[in-house]
Amino acid sequence: MSGTRNADSSAATAHYREMVRRMMYSNGDLEEPLPPCVDMVLDLAKFQMVKALQDAWEQANAQGRSCIALEDVLVLFRRHKFLLKRLLQFAEAAERISLLKQAAPRPAKLDEDPDQDSDVDDDDLATASVPDSSFSRMQNYVDIMGLGQSAAELMQLPDGEFEERQRRVAEIVMNGITSEEYPRYTAARTATFLDETKRAGRRYIYPRIVKEVKGVHLW
Repeated sequence: MSGTRNADSSAATAHYREMVRRMMYSNGDLEEPLPPCVDMVLDLAKFQMVKALQDAWEQANAQGRSCIALEDVLVLFRRHKFLLKRLLQFAEAAERISLLKQAAPRPAKLDEDPDQDSDVDDDDLATASVPDSSFSRMQNYVDIMGLGQSAAELMQLPDGEFEERQRRVAEIVMNGITSEEYPRYTAARTATFLDETKRAGRRYIYPRIVKEVKGVHLW
């Protein structure tokens, strides 16, 4: 059993080191960043996740609850509007992806005529944010956080840091890489948004983080 856990740990660490390497490369670093730099960024990301959970747990505990709610995490960013804005943007993007998947053509069953009309009408497909989605819940909570701005207004704020990053990426694509390197660069950028091996996170990263925040139950 111990050997299996160690193998899972090594595989997960290797996976996330590769993700960090690609992230660094796609944001202007070398294609093969220095290993100590990769380890430092990975350790920093883990530290920030653990610290966020610890602070969220203190918030939940102060409210007399034994589990962390979404609102306990959001309140940590009440003084960091641009980070809060990005969380909202990520949630909105995730919801749109989910809706697109729901609206995708349903493959025919083995015993079903492929030319037969689907049982689901186009009008029945979800096309808007559902009331109990994480994104809607986040919007509702941000609206009552006393920021002086609604969630909708917050998402429209100019983000100079993000825009500068986009300009830097555009400069890299236009002038900093060769045609031979371009496919590897785009693959690295795609990998930072599409994690196809989430099993590693579920089996190792998340349990380890929760273990470090003793007594925390996620909800």
